Amino acid sequence: MKNSDFDQVFESWLNDDCSSNDQSLPSVPKGREGEIAERLVVHGLLVEQSQNIEFNKERQIRAALDAVDRWDESRSGESRKLLFLNKYAPWLAAVAVCLVALLFVSRGGGGQALADSFDKVISSSEKLSQRRYAVSVLEVYLDSSNAAKGQQEDLNGATLIVGGRDRYVFIRKLTNGYLRTSGCDGVQSWAMREDGPVHVSSDLNRFLGSVPGHHQSASFVNLPVFLHEVKDKYNLQVIDQDPANGSLLGLRCEKESVSVRGPKVMELWVDQESWVIRRLLLQGMPRARGGAKAVELNLVSESAYSEKFFSHDHHHEPEREVRTSKKQQ
Repeated sequence: MKNSDFDQVFESWLNDDCSSNDQSLPSVPKGREGEIAERLVVHGLLVEQSQNIEFNKERQIRAALDAVDRWDESRSGESRKLLFLNKYAPWLAAVAVCLVALLFVSRGGGGQALADSFDKVISSSEKLSQRRYAVSVLEVYLDSSNAAKGQQEDLNGATLIVGGRDRYVFIRKLTNGYLRTSGCDGVQSWAMREDGPVHVSSDLNRFLGSVPGHHQSASFVNLPVFLHEVKDKYNLQVIDQDPANGSLLGLRCEKESVSVRGPKVMELWVDQESWVIRRLLLQGMPRARGGAKAVELNLVSESAYSEKFFSHDHHHEPEREVRTSKKQQ
């Protein structure tokens, strides 16, 4: 290929004007390898500074490096390889930095985009909707046996239904085989064992107990407040799309300091259309009374429940004894 023809094709290649899907670099004219390598590096640096970085730029730079590598391997003798590497090592290092920067930006390093995504999750949580989550214990503390001796509840297999601000029902098993059910209807909180009286309180947080996230000032049952607290006190990062479900976006939240209450790390997997939390992973749970170190909540359904469902009398017979509680159960 003539130099003039090469320059035209090369310029089009740099500017994304190629009509074909071929991303490979055209054959470099003999004697111009160093010049072209430098132009590629400069182009890569300019791409890094651009505010509108696209994935195809990354592919082009990778293709360029492959082309340089193919040219280098075609030269005879190890001495030419060493000479090339010594001469262009700083430039190639700069290209590597560009690639890292491109990957960081393309994977959600942009702070504003991340903040916008989290705000959409908060906005979705503020809508009056009812969501049923299944709770699974993924890991327990190895040294928690002593602390957990008095722990009568089993979080694994529990069910949490959230129905808007200060409305929830939490059902889990006791070690004796009975169920413990607690909840709040927005007016009073309540808790009862399957074989005992109902305890009620005007303190809406009285019976949060082992509800995931209850160690924070607002638990997961009060989603909008919970998410605002996470946004303020956790460092946020986009993980990526779920490989098993491309519609889910992962948001990783890490505590800013040890003074912040709650799990060390949380992962929120949200639907990118509705921005509903489909899966919540809590890692490094506070030891508290012992037991669970990592807990996962998975959305089971968004079926509507009646208003009565969040009141305690929906969950027991009329003759059950009701007591006003003065201490946490």
